[in-house]
Amino acid sequence: MLLPTLVLSCLPSCSELQTGLAGKELGKPMRILAVDDDQSIVEILELALISMGHEEVCTARCAAEALDTIDISAEPFDCILLDIQMPETDGVELCSMIRDIPGYRKTPIIMLTAMSDRKYIDRAFVSGATDYITKPFEAIELNARLAIAERLNNEIRANARNTSKLDQMTEELVYEPAVNLEDSFDVDDVPGYMNFHAFLNYLAKLDHAKFFLAEMMVVKIADIGTIFKRCGARHYIEYVTDVAEAVSDNIYGKDCVLSYAGYGYFVIANAGTSGHYLSDELDLQIQQSVEQMGLVFPDSEAIKAHIVQSNIKKPTVFGGLGNQRIIQTLIEEVEQDLSTQYRSHGAPFSQDNMAAMSAV
Repeated sequence: MLLPTLVLSCLPSCSELQTGLAGKELGKPMRILAVDDDQSIVEILELALISMGHEEVCTARCAAEALDTIDISAEPFDCILLDIQMPETDGVELCSMIRDIPGYRKTPIIMLTAMSDRKYIDRAFVSGATDYITKPFEAIELNARLAIAERLNNEIRANARNTSKLDQMTEELVYEPAVNLEDSFDVDDVPGYMNFHAFLNYLAKLDHAKFFLAEMMVVKIADIGTIFKRCGARHYIEYVTDVAEAVSDNIYGKDCVLSYAGYGYFVIANAGTSGHYLSDELDLQIQQSVEQMGLVFPDSEAIKAHIVQSNIKKPTVFGGLGNQRIIQTLIEEVEQDLSTQYRSHGAPFSQDNMAAMSAV
């Protein structure tokens, strides 16, 4: 059969195949589910993935078939490729459904989209997408995205092993999640929230119209080190989740997204197309919302909220690394502000604050 022009570039050359296989991380191979309503694209995707060394590939033509495939699979899939535009249930809705399936909360989901689908990308990230590839895509790009997905899976497996060991060691004790102060982590059921990896992808792939209107800022929970030590990991996660809800409640417009980057920092982006912009008094608004929640330490003492924000900056055309640098600059601004506040009150600048300056 003739191969569609749309996906011809997906087939790897010999050199790309050798590079992909040579760079493939050792360990358990990924099980991949590819979903597209176009049978010819499904066939080419399957051929390309197998050629790249991903031999455990399943395919589906629609959302219902994909959900059935996940349901009957003996082992969970490690990566899912979803076409955005499909009849009845589109890829964005399917992404959200998959995230609700036990065991698929953190599974890498890569959206496949034509250029005309760009309006769906924001919805896809908010629904839980990890990344996306624009059609027609080349083998080297697809292979690179899958390599990132594989690294994420290795991290997920390592964290699962560590949590399992912790469970065994603390079987008779109160369960404490394996989370550290510097860790970013997923927050459930907060409108506009993305995990940090997906957030950076979102910034890197804003289209030109949104790019020129977009804004970025960070807000910090001050004294987060003290809160972490007094709360313990489980209550710390609950506290950060409550603050995330307060942040979400105070950023207006459908184009606002947020993520937790660790060390008490929330990173916020606003694409700006809704006509609402980030406020210079957002920290005060968040602090007021948190105080109204009446949050307390495990010993019932009230947690006094102190929220600090950075200036507002534009994202950069230099993509992921450039935006990480902007985030680090915003963090440094807040840390310098906190340092000045502490010194003016005769208090030392904490080690937790120093560490946060190199967290991103």
